[in-house]
Amino acid sequence: MRQSWEDSQSAADEDYSSSSASPSPPRYESSEPAIDEQPNGATRVKNAKKQPPAKASSSASGNQIGKCTFRKIVNHRWSGNDIELQIHWDDPDEITWEPEKAIHRDAKSALINYWSRQPEGRPLNPQDPESFTIFAFKGVKGSPKKRQILVEWVGWAKPTWEPESVIKQTAPLLLREYLQKRSGKQ
Repeated sequence: MRQSWEDSQSAADEDYSSSSASPSPPRYESSEPAIDEQPNGATRVKNAKKQPPAKASSSASGNQIGKCTFRKIVNHRWSGNDIELQIHWDDPDEITWEPEKAIHRDAKSALINYWSRQPEGRPLNPQDPESFTIFAFKGVKGSPKKRQILVEWVGWAKPTWEPESVIKQTAPLLLREYLQKRSGKQ
């Protein structure tokens, strides 16, 4: 039996990750986007403008999720506010639905390649088209009053710089944990 992606997650991540799904580096339409912390731990960004994912190359086989190898991403669907991807596995020869975040974490180039082949790119959330999910915080820049956080989004190729003030208002726990981890404090 295949291990679930949660069971195969490494405890020693270099980057702080939230538990949600989100599109490419969204660019905010307004100067005050909202990032909502959801009861399930998801972090969603509102008022973000969709940008298409960058093209990426990926081999047809040899993609891995955890310790399992898959042939290709077959399809996708919405499950609540998150995307699930239909995966065709090598061994055993079976097809299952997996969370997009697991594919983003373990086979990002295959995921980006899949979205780049879709006629409309990665779809927006049908229940909330301005909602995006943070995958991980990747860096910090700027002075303390104008600091920005580099945010990686689930399902998108490139991270974007977002104002710390916005993240601090809407996802304070995620930000605090990331900054503590970054400074070596736990």
